[in-house]
Amino acid sequence: MFDGDSDAVDFAAMGTPSFLDGVREVIGAERPAAMHSEPPARDANVALLEANVRMLEALAALDADVTWPAPLRDRAATAARKLLEQLNGE
Repeated sequence: MFDGDSDAVDFAAMGTPSFLDGVREVIGAERPAAMHSEPPARDANVALLEANVRMLEALAALDADVTWPAPLRDRAATAARKLLEQLNGE
């Protein structure tokens, strides 16, 4: 990996296609599964919705031992209620 005088690291030469895959290998973490197989959204609003749904999925997957500070918990709960109202057409 460090042979030669180049400043670049060739992860492909190590059999690892990317930096993150190399880090995952070092720390023993598995590559995360794809969240979905839908094609990327073309419309900017749909792309924004897609990004935020991914963020919600990540928040929902947080370890249960994480303690939310009360102000953040309250803001998140209020936003989640409003979002559910919108999704349910209320």
